[in-house]
Amino acid sequence: MDTMLRKDAFVSVICPVRNAGSDLAARLGALSDVLSSNFQYYEIIVVDNASTDDTAARMKTILSECKNIQYCALSVQVSDTAAYSVGLCRAIGDFIVTMDITSDPPDRLTDLLALAAGGAEIVYGLPSDRLKGATIYDRAARLFLKTIARFNNVDIPAAMSTYRVFSRSVLNYILESLDHHRTLALAPALSGYSYKSLEYDRLCAGNSDARRRIGIKSALRALDLLFSTSVRPLRLVTVFAVGMSIVSVAYAAYVVITRLLMENVASGWATLSLQVSILFFFISIVLAVMCEYLLQILETSTRRPVYHVARELHSSTLDYEQDLNVCDAEGKTAEAAARQS
Repeated sequence: MDTMLRKDAFVSVICPVRNAGSDLAARLGALSDVLSSNFQYYEIIVVDNASTDDTAARMKTILSECKNIQYCALSVQVSDTAAYSVGLCRAIGDFIVTMDITSDPPDRLTDLLALAAGGAEIVYGLPSDRLKGATIYDRAARLFLKTIARFNNVDIPAAMSTYRVFSRSVLNYILESLDHHRTLALAPALSGYSYKSLEYDRLCAGNSDARRRIGIKSALRALDLLFSTSVRPLRLVTVFAVGMSIVSVAYAAYVVITRLLMENVASGWATLSLQVSILFFFISIVLAVMCEYLLQILETSTRRPVYHVARELHSSTLDYEQDLNVCDAEGKTAEAAARQS
């Protein structure tokens, strides 16, 4: 373990899963081994995103074998960011880790935490295949991240994934937002805290998962994040609409002047029809963008729950409940202070 990492630091790891299959026990076991060998206090929060297989039964067995695991089963399937939000609201650690347990290697966790312990409030994991643009999805993701960074005037790596570490201060900032389940991908960067990045190789399952996410759902998630984190698209549409109105007025003036100065005016039916259709096309774009923002306002005003935890289970052994990880100003733990008194 890196010398900068304190063994008594509390680490919370959040792992959403859905139909994880038979590999779930092995992957959680590997993650638990890494944490237990490097830290005295840790917790693994597994969020079951409404799995339809035997994940719940497998987790009951895992909870009896592995300690410091918290299992939250959602009643209905939600977005990936909303699933992470379930764990973020329950995390009590000094360092919070989000990871995809099916594609992110647990053996690089200590490297990420070492950078966080060195002073970085946020540490992004950068998949090597995304840095190289190995797939169409990876190249599209990099382009989108660059675009959204410019829209929000923030500095983020162009190939980041869900494998991240951030401090308690960053988590507090994220949870202050009412729609953090929607803006989670960019929320750490919006906090303004410093960040570092670390390149890593994803597990084999990551490539197939990336291919699965290509399509309409990926585009909808990208649009949702874009409209949730910035009002600049709406302002651009406003400027564009004003410009089109000026063009329309100028064109109307041109038609009037032409009619007054020229005796024989060709009908120009095809040209006029084309111009009208183009104007209606841009009006449709304006309405589409405004409807997107109105939809988000409606979702916020209705105050419907983002998720619902159907059941919550814990490991039979929780180390962090037996030993309090709280120090006073002199560095003494609460338990030691109680014995002295």
